[in-house]
Amino acid sequence: MGLIGYAMLNEGEPKFSEWIFERLNDVRKNDSQRQLLINAFRHSIQNEREMLCLANQIEQISDQLKKILESVVHAPLMIAITDTIIELSRIYPQIFQEIFVDIVDILIGWYIEPLPTDRILEYTAQALQKFRPFWVDQIESTTLTLLDHFIEDADNYAQQFELQEQNNDGDDEIASFTDKIAALYRAFATVLRALSDNFTSTPHLLPVEYVDNWLQKILHTTTIIRHDKLFGILAKPANTAVCILVETFSQFDEQLKNEIFDFIIEQTHLHTQSWPYEADVNLLRLIMKVIDIADHDSCAKLASSIFAAKSRLWLYRFLYSNS
Repeated sequence: MGLIGYAMLNEGEPKFSEWIFERLNDVRKNDSQRQLLINAFRHSIQNEREMLCLANQIEQISDQLKKILESVVHAPLMIAITDTIIELSRIYPQIFQEIFVDIVDILIGWYIEPLPTDRILEYTAQALQKFRPFWVDQIESTTLTLLDHFIEDADNYAQQFELQEQNNDGDDEIASFTDKIAALYRAFATVLRALSDNFTSTPHLLPVEYVDNWLQKILHTTTIIRHDKLFGILAKPANTAVCILVETFSQFDEQLKNEIFDFIIEQTHLHTQSWPYEADVNLLRLIMKVIDIADHDSCAKLASSIFAAKSRLWLYRFLYSNS
């Protein structure tokens, strides 16, 4: 079907797309058939950038794809639709400016759902980053606001965590807050990377006042959560987020530098928490990033703390030892 559609669109005949979406409506309760139809449509538009055969229908097509995506519950169909939307957004960027926020909201929902699979995390992260032109174009109206919401929601969850901990509520309820904060920080870091691969080369893309606020909130939130036994789940995305934000600084002011150093040092003193290996890897990346822009005395102070006897990182000296 995709080849037939490709031939029709190359001849300037848009009726194939009309037929596809009529069939999609007919089989709206069968995700497998919908996925096959979406894949056929995506195959048919391989030459659309040159032909622009769907220019008169693209607004209706984009709206229909968005509506289908809103109701999807299975990952394979979500991936097929999102791939198609990404392809069309490169051909008709002006049309997709209008539905960008809705598409992002849907993908973020998949990204921060409880216990997402590695496949969903990897795919949605890549998909969000492929929308880079839209993230940059709408940085004031959409991107900064969304990033703010991630950080504020995480901080609110931390305060609820603190309250329930004081009330000696169940471990499951407390753990759910840690998972939610970790998911929000994961999404925060992904959107930051969607804006830029390296903020060292684009330091003015993010307003300084936003970066300062985000850093302060992340440091505050992790201070509340750090004694939780599941803190390692949160540490991985938190270290990633701080590491990315540090890229925006050519130099630190003294207060912020000390707070980030404390953030690092406090993690090296934690031993009983269940930490994924990647959490310490991200901590090491953050340390290297900070060292790049810190002065000599500060680096010496940091080194003496993180390599102190019985610190988390000091314990790694025997990790691969055969003796």
